[in-house]
Amino acid sequence: MRARHNELQKIEKSIIELAGLFQDLEALIIQQGAVIERAEEQTEQTNVNLDKGNEEVARGVDHARRRRKLKWWCLLVVILIIIAIALGVGLGVYFTQQANKTAENATS
Repeated sequence: MRARHNELQKIEKSIIELAGLFQDLEALIIQQGAVIERAEEQTEQTNVNLDKGNEEVARGVDHARRRRKLKWWCLLVVILIIIAIALGVGLGVYFTQQANKTAENATS
């Protein structure tokens, strides 16, 4: 009977200790609640910033493609201008020589 009583007291003592541990755990959870909420807010803000960053990168890639395309168009225009100038100079020289030859043939 005495042994049973002692065992019941040990069990009661263990239950009281367990209740104390649960109270300590509850206090820690309450203390950590603010930290966890702040971490969640920062995580959400990070996700928002990441989405904005992805949008900016996509826009930057689009701008780079357009700029590259514009460079090629500018190069084409410059080449066409050079060809037009070369053609004009070449034709001018040719017709001048033809006029000179015609003038020489007319005087001879």
